[in-house]
Amino acid sequence: MRNKIDELRVLQKICKFDILGITETHPDSSIADHDIHIDGLKVVRRDRTKCKGGGCMLYYAGHLKVTHRKDLANKELEAIWIQVKLPTYNTLFSVIYIEIGARFA
Repeated sequence: MRNKIDELRVLQKICKFDILGITETHPDSSIADHDIHIDGLKVVRRDRTKCKGGGCMLYYAGHLKVTHRKDLANKELEAIWIQVKLPTYNTLFSVIYIEIGARFA
């Protein structure tokens, strides 16, 4: 992720995403939120703690009314869920990383 953050910042300036999900971020506790900050966006991250690789992040625009839905989290699944409150309805967004060959019970 750190080697792509400058490209993501430029892409955000051009495209002005409200929501941006990224997988294979390879995050760990050595990467601070300010190292992956993108202007105008807030970030929720799901770091992989047991081994290298994987992980996901979900960026969302600061003007959105967002609830991080931790109640939908599953320790067996690398996923982030947010609920966005819009004027007439709520919408659920997620970014999910599933490793090829992974098995679920």
